[in-house]
Amino acid sequence: MRKIATIIFLSLLTTMSLHAQEQGNVLKFDGIDDYVKVAHNSSINISTDWTLEVWIKPDTITSSYQAILSKNRAPRPSSLWIRNGFAEIWFSVGSVDGAKLQGRIPFHSKEWTHLAATYNSSTLSLYVNGELDSSIALSILPDTSQNAWTFGQRGDDLFWFAGEMDEVRIWDIARSVDQINYYKDFNLRNDVEGLKGLWHFNDAVGAARVWEETQNKNHGSVFGAEIIDSISPVDVLPANSLYLNGASESVSIPHNPSLDISTQWTLEAWIKPDTLTPTYKAIISKNRVPRPPSLWIIDDKVEVWFETDSTGDAVQAVGTNVLKQNEWQHIAATYDSNFIRIFVNGKVDVVVESNLIPKLNTKDWSIGQRGDNLHWYGGYVDEVRIWNRALDQKEIQQRMLYTQGAANGLLGAWGFNQLVSDEVAVVNDNSGNESDGTVDAQALVDSDTPVDYFVTAIDPLIRSVTPQEFSLKQNYPNPFNPNTTIPFSLKKSGKVSLKIFDTLGRLVLDAFNKNISAGSYNINVDMRNLPSGTYFYQLKTAAFAQTKRMVLLR
Repeated sequence: MRKIATIIFLSLLTTMSLHAQEQGNVLKFDGIDDYVKVAHNSSINISTDWTLEVWIKPDTITSSYQAILSKNRAPRPSSLWIRNGFAEIWFSVGSVDGAKLQGRIPFHSKEWTHLAATYNSSTLSLYVNGELDSSIALSILPDTSQNAWTFGQRGDDLFWFAGEMDEVRIWDIARSVDQINYYKDFNLRNDVEGLKGLWHFNDAVGAARVWEETQNKNHGSVFGAEIIDSISPVDVLPANSLYLNGASESVSIPHNPSLDISTQWTLEAWIKPDTLTPTYKAIISKNRVPRPPSLWIIDDKVEVWFETDSTGDAVQAVGTNVLKQNEWQHIAATYDSNFIRIFVNGKVDVVVESNLIPKLNTKDWSIGQRGDNLHWYGGYVDEVRIWNRALDQKEIQQRMLYTQGAANGLLGAWGFNQLVSDEVAVVNDNSGNESDGTVDAQALVDSDTPVDYFVTAIDPLIRSVTPQEFSLKQNYPNPFNPNTTIPFSLKKSGKVSLKIFDTLGRLVLDAFNKNISAGSYNINVDMRNLPSGTYFYQLKTAAFAQTKRMVLLR
């Protein structure tokens, strides 16, 4: 599937990502005899706490029941249905229906709608497009059964669904409204906590089996239904990391005062070292003297150090947690002008008191070596970030699992999300500060990665300052190749479209078309499939339209 656009929502203290609908694979049902059957497995039994999620695009709205996700009765475990343009959730206790909850928010035919149902042992809730639809207090537990799960019918060749379906998820936890709302637009990774069943339908067109992505491997058999190439409601982003050989490969990031850190800072990265030896290996560093803050591993520990003057006097802190080779681990170091803290996998490793201020220099940053072709790191690295503030433990834990876009205090973020290639020359800075790096030698961008490739809000209660006017700003960089960022602001919520046209007025890319809230946004547009030339991007809302020019230069 090809990436169309990634939209990053800028808020006061957090970054949330939205995505355009993109061309991809979905599952098509004819409403007569099409369905998917997933054989019974205890790993996808749900009872005390659970969540069901799915995207649907019904062909028609009818008064007849259509089963979306179901097991045949009786008893019937929790199942998700539609009728008259509303969602319903029911389950049975024993041989009788135990609970039924009908939705109140209508949805429409031939439009993608996200449905979710949750139960937390006391409340049964329905959600439509991330919004709470209805809920009831309920303390009875649904039965489980050994019948197969079916998508698109009840399980006994009745109550057929007609339309398209995508991104089916079964959880053994009750997801919150914020989790549902923020995660619904993305293809999830397969190891998210509580996720027991995940069907992306990204299988080959015409496939007879749909792959289940979690370690449970509850693959589904397709009966009549078709995997088709269509407009998917969820976004698939590249999930890459950088492999360095430990001898001659690194990333060089030119000096820029915007990357200077002194009184408060955070350095972080994901690493998967090939070996752990009693030698220093630089993860992110500037060459001395003096050396600004830098992040290292020595033997099997994390180390951070910086120099306070030109004589080379150094402040050092060494962790105690033992790292592992050939495993992904997140490492971070923070400084708040009073304490240096080292974190491993989101937990505090060591705290060292210091009120000394690092000296700055004008040398380049390096990822994978010290900066003078010494102290090479060998292995995978991902999501290297520089901040001008000290992140606390909670924020490190919440941000470390996701790719990072522009955020408060973020100076540089290198996620290595280019196409897999052995000829990558530039790695993009995702922070918006344009501190792109150059790959030395032939470091390989690979698909091994520890993070989910979307950004989630750190605190759902934090919202952006609402802009006072509609505005469309100039893209950056411009000229560009092949990615560029288009900023805009909305003073009120509504449907927004962003389209790209060539000089003949032909639509070449439908970058975004969605209802979004008031706020400031960046759209990162990928135009690698288009030729060099001048293009025009046009933003439209119900009350605003504006067009600007940009240049793709290869």
